[in-house]
Amino acid sequence: VDYHPFLDGALARSSFSHKTLTDGGRIARMKNYFKFMFVRHPLERLLSAYRNKVEPPLSDMGMGFPNNLKHSILKAYRQKEYQSWKDAGCRYSITVSFPDFVQHVIDTNNSALNPHLKPAIDACHPCRLHYDFYGSFKSYKQDALSVSRWLGMEPEFFPDYDLHKDGLHTSDVLDSYYSQLSVHQKEYLLLDFKDELEFYHSLYPDDGGWQL
Repeated sequence: VDYHPFLDGALARSSFSHKTLTDGGRIARMKNYFKFMFVRHPLERLLSAYRNKVEPPLSDMGMGFPNNLKHSILKAYRQKEYQSWKDAGCRYSITVSFPDFVQHVIDTNNSALNPHLKPAIDACHPCRLHYDFYGSFKSYKQDALSVSRWLGMEPEFFPDYDLHKDGLHTSDVLDSYYSQLSVHQKEYLLLDFKDELEFYHSLYPDDGGWQL
């Protein structure tokens, strides 16, 4: 297997990008390290990113992530409302709607999306890099325990799965959010995530999953 294409992009980060590593060292890590990936239904994962990172109201001009993303979306799709908010000195909170968030995802090239938003196959390259273990978000605790045992690590290494602050799992509110989208947005979103949806169902063919 030719591993050289993985030396750029996502795999040129973290442990693969240490300044003391040679290309040969990086290739050796990709060949010999235990590699695992946790997957989630793509549309559920995208909504979770919105609820966790983007939905909380914006109340100032701070530009660190995720506020910089919120500013960018509001400026692009709610320009008048955004300008009025700025002119008022940010004295009230302003919120990015889910349709505007999805439009940002549709309009932005996958390579330019924040890692929280881009399709997992573009961030982790499972179609090119051979992972040793795939865990499912649906069986997170059981699969995380399997990984920790495999690696000889304490199970506490893995964070607990918490509910959203409103007390609801993202899977409980899929319909209420995605029903806000136009037919056009749904069609383009399915095109953008077509490969990841196919990858997910190749791992879990018996999981009919939620349908947009």
